[in-house]
Amino acid sequence: MFVFCIDTLKGNNHGKYFANSLVAGIFAGIFPVILCLAAIPFLSSCANSSIAPAGGAKDTIAPVLLKMSPAQKTVNFKGREVVFTFNEYVQLKDQSKKFVVSPPLPEKKPLLKIRGKSVAVKFPSLADSTTYYLDFGTSVVDVNEGNPAKYLNFIFSTGSVLDTLVYAGRLVDAFTFEPVDGASVFFYEENLDSIVYLKNPSALSVADKEGAFIVKGLKNKPYKMAAVADKNMNMRYDAGAEALAFADSLILPLNLTESDSLEFRSLPLFKTFEEKVKRQSLTEYGRPQPRLIILAFNETNAVIESFELNGVEPSKIITERAPEGDTVSYWITAREAADTIEAKLIYLKTDSLNRLAPDTVKLKFTNEKTAKRKPKRTSDRDRNKDKNKDKNKDKDKDRDKEDDEIVPIEPAINAHPSRVAERNISLSFDTPLLRADPSKITLSKLDGKEKTPVEFTLSRDSVRLRNYVLQAKWEIASKYEMIILPEAFVDIYSVTNDTITKAFETADPERFGKLTLALASDPHSERQYIIQLVKDKNTVQEKKVKGDKSVVFMYLDPGKYRVRVIDDANGNGKWDTGSYREKRQPERVEFILFADDDEFLEMKSNREIEHTVQLGN
Repeated sequence: MFVFCIDTLKGNNHGKYFANSLVAGIFAGIFPVILCLAAIPFLSSCANSSIAPAGGAKDTIAPVLLKMSPAQKTVNFKGREVVFTFNEYVQLKDQSKKFVVSPPLPEKKPLLKIRGKSVAVKFPSLADSTTYYLDFGTSVVDVNEGNPAKYLNFIFSTGSVLDTLVYAGRLVDAFTFEPVDGASVFFYEENLDSIVYLKNPSALSVADKEGAFIVKGLKNKPYKMAAVADKNMNMRYDAGAEALAFADSLILPLNLTESDSLEFRSLPLFKTFEEKVKRQSLTEYGRPQPRLIILAFNETNAVIESFELNGVEPSKIITERAPEGDTVSYWITAREAADTIEAKLIYLKTDSLNRLAPDTVKLKFTNEKTAKRKPKRTSDRDRNKDKNKDKNKDKDKDRDKEDDEIVPIEPAINAHPSRVAERNISLSFDTPLLRADPSKITLSKLDGKEKTPVEFTLSRDSVRLRNYVLQAKWEIASKYEMIILPEAFVDIYSVTNDTITKAFETADPERFGKLTLALASDPHSERQYIIQLVKDKNTVQEKKVKGDKSVVFMYLDPGKYRVRVIDDANGNGKWDTGSYREKRQPERVEFILFADDDEFLEMKSNREIEHTVQLGN
């Protein structure tokens, strides 16, 4: 695992508060004395009236539980109803999502009914010799301001034994480390991998807004654990459609006593991820331009054995695959293309046995522009209607003329000051180029009215077919001018550019911040790490490193940043999600801790920060 300068990973900014509320939540219903002590700050000024005084202060007091019938921790329960009575009138809110019964009932859910100041839970049936745990979450609120009752839960047994073991943990997104709110946490007594797809859990809980969960009423035995973003609430894991976290090994519940306590940040961490279900298929195809055809697949790196366009010579086709690998574009370089092009595609598709096998698909691509303008005559009435359209023929001709006009190509030029010094200038084109002639481009450094020629190189991006990079030895805080003459760029349709003038400047380092990370690890290790600088949940810069090196992030705008470290185990240069089928966790991610155990680093203008990070296997 990663070992940083500070070996405790900060979960979020609510750790200190939640440490107390978590203890109270765990012991509620098991150790009432602890609940009362922990809840004193919330209950010390309880109101007895159910109606707020007219014109008085806003009601912020939660409903207070006065009585449970039967009593908490009842054994040999034979009834069909549990009643909770409060000090004021209450109502239910989002009970279908917030109210949990563990273990879940096999058929119908319990019925919740409001009776004035009471909430009644009616059970259709209960299993023999079973411990049940009811957790209302925040579903019971007062009628005035919707203040939720806190730590409202109930545990009882239909047999003579009350199972009181518990397990607590927290859920975070495997990549962002944001807490996962509302996910269902399932515990299974059976140790079967397929059980998450097939059966209800033996016990369950729901994670709160901090990602914390508590499973109660557990037996003294190991459990299989999985957490699911159960969107359809079927208490199953729907692979590919729902996020999942799972424990690598069986989990043993805890036998907590009144003297035990739990710290939020010490809770076991489970990381949720969205599993990629590899079922390769063609999902979409189209012809957005007369000489451009696109195929889209639901998986990256689709294997295409052949793709034939009737009436188009293979030498007149340029193939472009998106960096993500799930979209393939076919550019037709012929001067003209038929209004309708039929095609035959042979590619590897996932069959019913989840195997890749060749599949042949016949496709038809229609020129959308001409298709929209061709009238469909199906009756004499339609022919009469066409007469009324004669007056619009001139407009149609003008529009066709506009469509046939050749529009000079003009690249999108990214010359942002902070980008130029770090990553040079990028030029992006709408169509692939036939050639690029650097001799028709001049680059000059400006000093008042004087222009000094600057040497540069122009090369095509190694990944993106329609992107080019202009590199030079840039001077900081300087002004430049780039002039692109006609025919510097010619696309596959022999269309060229007009004269383009672009003025830009390089950044002044004093206006930006700089972060240097000294990565301490085995200098001989070939393990690759991806270091990402994150601002407002967006990755603004990224570096890939191996061994014992330093990483420098320059030209940072003032603001708060986080640094994410990805253990790129397979060395493919990107973060890879996990797989429940393969019992593989997502690639490990950590956020570096800075001063005061804070993930966030405040960057200011003309500020340089150095930080040491220990990386380990």
